[in-house]
Amino acid sequence: MNNFFTVFGLWLLLVGVLPAELSAQTTSDRPDVIYKTDNTTIQAIINEVTDTEVIYRRASNPTGPLFRTRRLDIRSVRYANGETDEFVKQTGAEASRPDPARSPYEPLKPTRYEPRPRYEQAGRRPSSPGYAFERGHPVLSVGAMLPSQITPLTASVEFAATNDLGIGARIWYWSKDGLSDVTVQAMVNYHLARVLNAQNAKADPYVGLSIGKTFPSYKGGESGNIGANLQIGLRYLLSEKVGPYAQLGLGIVNVDESFVYGNSSAVFELGIAVKVGR
Repeated sequence: MNNFFTVFGLWLLLVGVLPAELSAQTTSDRPDVIYKTDNTTIQAIINEVTDTEVIYRRASNPTGPLFRTRRLDIRSVRYANGETDEFVKQTGAEASRPDPARSPYEPLKPTRYEPRPRYEQAGRRPSSPGYAFERGHPVLSVGAMLPSQITPLTASVEFAATNDLGIGARIWYWSKDGLSDVTVQAMVNYHLARVLNAQNAKADPYVGLSIGKTFPSYKGGESGNIGANLQIGLRYLLSEKVGPYAQLGLGIVNVDESFVYGNSSAVFELGIAVKVGR
């Protein structure tokens, strides 16, 4: 049991420290600054600069809608990496004629723009909008194993190392006839929405691997077992942040103090997932 409380304490530390670290990393990024000809400024994350306009998101809402401002209305732009672009007013009837079909500040329909090369040099790339799994938004999940003769409950947290790769931790609780086990796992998932170019941004299919150890609460339980399993799952957001998930776990191998043996078990998991963050 001492080992269990040690691992459980480390898991709680993981849950508490990583979100703060991710938040600190996000807030430390300097925004781009757009200096307009009317002496106002816009704190922004620029996605694209064309011959006639600048397309950007507001720095206060980095995953929000895209906006555009004509280059005619911009004096200069200072990028997050320190580079500066000085814009010269265009001449001619085409440059001075406003577009009657769209206001310069009208939000654009979300589009996947390729970032300018300077973002790659600065080590920062704007997030793609709208996906169910993305950086800066940890996912908390609570579920149960079905069907089962015992009481199998599970809770997990997953952080986005990239927009496609997630790392996290999971706890399983099993109880039957007054006896119980707790399994603590580390997991890694690869999210397939961008790879599959999914048209429905609310769907989050993934595959992954989990490795964990079991800690029994009763005397004589086998606390040395370490197991690994594959997982295939799907989350689907019914709202902006909340939705159900389903996951199939396939056992690979178990290891105890004396030998290694295969594990052919299969477990179906169903629950609720919550996407955290603004």
